[in-house]
Amino acid sequence: MNSQITTRRILLVYFALCFYHLGEVLMTYFVNYAEMVYVKENVRPVMDVFNQQMLKLSYVPMVLMFLATLSLHWFAPKSFPKWSVWASMGLATISIIVAFTIVKPIQMALQQTGLTPEIQAKLLPMAFYGQVVPAILQVLLGLWFLNDYFGHIKPLPRWAYMVVFCLAFFTAGTGTIEGFVAYPMWREVGATDWLAFRGGVTTLVFFGLFLIPGYLPMILSIVMFWHRPVGVPRWSVWTIIGLILFVFVVTAVYFVPDLQMKLDEAYSKPLIDELITNDFPYRGWAGNLYIALVGWLFLKVE
Repeated sequence: MNSQITTRRILLVYFALCFYHLGEVLMTYFVNYAEMVYVKENVRPVMDVFNQQMLKLSYVPMVLMFLATLSLHWFAPKSFPKWSVWASMGLATISIIVAFTIVKPIQMALQQTGLTPEIQAKLLPMAFYGQVVPAILQVLLGLWFLNDYFGHIKPLPRWAYMVVFCLAFFTAGTGTIEGFVAYPMWREVGATDWLAFRGGVTTLVFFGLFLIPGYLPMILSIVMFWHRPVGVPRWSVWTIIGLILFVFVVTAVYFVPDLQMKLDEAYSKPLIDELITNDFPYRGWAGNLYIALVGWLFLKVE
């Protein structure tokens, strides 16, 4: 029994970091890089913030994911084919080698030059093929492992919970980079580059990275009122829906009209400071509680 508990806890860490890593990598590639192209005036302050925050919020979790992936060699359930475990370890190895030997040195050079066309030609292909692609493949393996691990559960409740779980930790990755990397960078951009910088993110990216992954679990959780894995209490379903709905309402009535829409029109450091100050006390706690609850349910599923 103790070995089963240990295995489940290790798998929780592995799965959580896999989906966090995908969210963080996609956020960096499709949002941060897309915006940084337009930073011309305050290059060093913007890139300083980016590098300092990425070290804590991207590279440290990446190392932890690498260690969690290595642990599968000893703790993966016997139903996981050996080749798939080795494949997961190989993808994690590629990600960490590319990140520390190629991508990070290029990112550090951004402090001097910014994201020039010449650096884009080096950074973007390496980041895509050495980070984005391995992260996607790692997550596909993770989904396969999850489906196998919960294979004794009927398909509808199994996939309803699995998708909520995956999107919760994916959102943890995108939300962390948005709140603790992007927002502090905004403060340093300045008025000259602001509108071009602000327009770097397309509507497709916004829907694909933020809107759909962030709020789809609220709809899927409704399924779990009637079809949920054994061990998932009904109150937890109400709580998940309530927490996501709370974030949605607060964002819709305050953050979007009072802050984000005004920032679409002009640069304002006071508005950015207000956004940073109020993000956690107004909605961040609810998002973190939702993610923690989904992770706790992983341990409770029978």
